[in-house]
Amino acid sequence: MKHVFSQSRIRLSLAVLLPISLVIGCSAEPPSKAHEAIDEINDVSRLGVPVNFTTLTRELPTTGDSKKFVWNSNWYPLSEGGTIGAMRKYDRAMGGQAAEAWEAETVAKQGHVDWAGHCNGLAAAGINEHPPLHEVWFQGQLFTVDDIKALLIEKWQGTRFVTLVGGRCFTQPIVDDSGRVTTPGCRDMNAGAFHVLLGNMLGKHKQPFIIDHTAGDEVWNFAVEGYRSTVEVIDPGTARALTNIASASSYLWNPDATEFMKVRSNVRLATGQILKLDYVLELRHGSIIGGEWILNSRLNHPDFAWTSTVPDPANPHLDLAVIDQIARLSRQ
Repeated sequence: MKHVFSQSRIRLSLAVLLPISLVIGCSAEPPSKAHEAIDEINDVSRLGVPVNFTTLTRELPTTGDSKKFVWNSNWYPLSEGGTIGAMRKYDRAMGGQAAEAWEAETVAKQGHVDWAGHCNGLAAAGINEHPPLHEVWFQGQLFTVDDIKALLIEKWQGTRFVTLVGGRCFTQPIVDDSGRVTTPGCRDMNAGAFHVLLGNMLGKHKQPFIIDHTAGDEVWNFAVEGYRSTVEVIDPGTARALTNIASASSYLWNPDATEFMKVRSNVRLATGQILKLDYVLELRHGSIIGGEWILNSRLNHPDFAWTSTVPDPANPHLDLAVIDQIARLSRQ
């Protein structure tokens, strides 16, 4: 279930909606002196939600679930025709043909990209809309539940959001000798920032959010609906070993960190998939100031997080009031 932030999947640009290799030796620091903490790009307040975020680990629950139902469906890959079937019914009901033609043009342009689809629209619709419950006859056309979901997905396909937490990776990540990603843009998102999001959004406020769950150039958007974390206090030596810098005399990646925790978070997506994410939290006075992905999560971790409450169809030939009317009928 995947989609880049655009009308269709594009590898090298975000189109409509947007947004050194280290050598570890026996010295105290690697030659690059590549220190890292939670920076402006990973500031969780960028998510743009009315939440007072805390970074204190004692205030962050280790479990959390969305209080609202998050639904999932087909992500309508362009290689399989996208939402052309639902657009055709919409045009017939409205006495036109522009919506289907626009989708067909998008399919023709991007249908060869195997990861192109409508997952950003699906993720945003899944956390903002009530799901349709039954089929609906509307102006002479029968809209099935799947058709109505496709309409709702298209309603959010061009959705705008405040900004990303983390950054967009446009290439396959490069790693150093320790296995740490060094490619600019592909180190996002910071593991500490991700833990702060989990604990605040789902743990404290029970609100879902959306992630691109891969760190590479492909974008796979999923709604996060729950998590379970195990947290273990560790000493600096263990933190160095877990981040593959055991030979150093001090923890290298965040010189301001004085306390460390090892975390395994099982993150549940709306698809039912569980992401098993491992990371070290870097703390000072009990507050999270950074983090490092470890083990298999070094290359397999979220690239960025986002959310939205304002729909915007990428297809310019859709009337949101009509889509809302059909969706309401399906819930009555």
